[in-house]
Amino acid sequence: MEKLNRDLILRTKKTVLSKDFISYAKDDPTLGRLHPLARAFASIVYTIPGFSEEGVRELRRRGLNTCWLSGKVQADREYHLEEYVHHVLEKKIGKLKLLLEFSSRGDAYFCGRGAYLEVRPQLFYTPLCLNRLDKEFARTSSELLIDYWKKYANAGPVSYPEDSGSQIGGYQINLTKINGVSVEGPTLSNNGVETEWNLLADGADSDIDDHDQPDSFCPFHYMTLDQASAIGIAPNLQVPPKMENSEHSTEYPDWLPKNIRNKQYWITEKDLDASFRNGVVIPEMLHFYIGPNEQWSPEDVSAKPIYSSQIIGGSKSNATVTDLIKLLAELVA
Repeated sequence: MEKLNRDLILRTKKTVLSKDFISYAKDDPTLGRLHPLARAFASIVYTIPGFSEEGVRELRRRGLNTCWLSGKVQADREYHLEEYVHHVLEKKIGKLKLLLEFSSRGDAYFCGRGAYLEVRPQLFYTPLCLNRLDKEFARTSSELLIDYWKKYANAGPVSYPEDSGSQIGGYQINLTKINGVSVEGPTLSNNGVETEWNLLADGADSDIDDHDQPDSFCPFHYMTLDQASAIGIAPNLQVPPKMENSEHSTEYPDWLPKNIRNKQYWITEKDLDASFRNGVVIPEMLHFYIGPNEQWSPEDVSAKPIYSSQIIGGSKSNATVTDLIKLLAELVA
């Protein structure tokens, strides 16, 4: 039975046409004894008697309940923890939403095992079920499993800028995209004692002299006119007409409409810190599992998954898993 389940999931069409499946279906035409995901895949080719279209869709949704991602986190022998963090920040300009994406790195050093276990008591992050996967997400994603983890995982960082005695930490935050468009953005480094900005464009940093005010940067300096037009910013962009008396005198890009040359759209250190702390750690390696039933999760050590694969963070998923996940998305369309 386990082999038939695996074959239906990984080689659906070939398996449904095989003698083994035809023989099995004669004895169990509704495939009720099969794995939920195997039934879901079989329904692509095989018509399950007595099932309406909605019944088939529900069967396929149930199949997704058996699919999981799990990520491992571990400090080195010196209790140094390095975290790669994906995080976002939103700014609204009238009806337009400016979505900034960051790829950052955090470092934390702990004074022994006890201090480390206080903030990282578990070896694995909370497992993530793929039951929210849909066709649109799969269609627009470049790295499906990594992107799904970024969007839904409960995997917050612990490498904050601080010097508490038991933990010393800091981060380096780098702006990489604005509304999905790649940009060469600035970098903010904070080790808990001092901060440093790098790659700030001319005129992109704050001109406020008061040391109590956080430094900031203007995101528009990292966009070309074509990039701005692509995300909806144009000279005729309609925004609330209260920007005329902007107190900020720093020069802006020539193409930027005067009515949005305002400090409220600048990004501060406080903004970046909050964004980082609400981010998602991307493990060096993710594990993809298909559990034996709908009740199983990767935390259940009493039963083994019927399929598992390692996915390296930051690289393209292997072909078998990628194709499988895209088929899953089609199932719940």
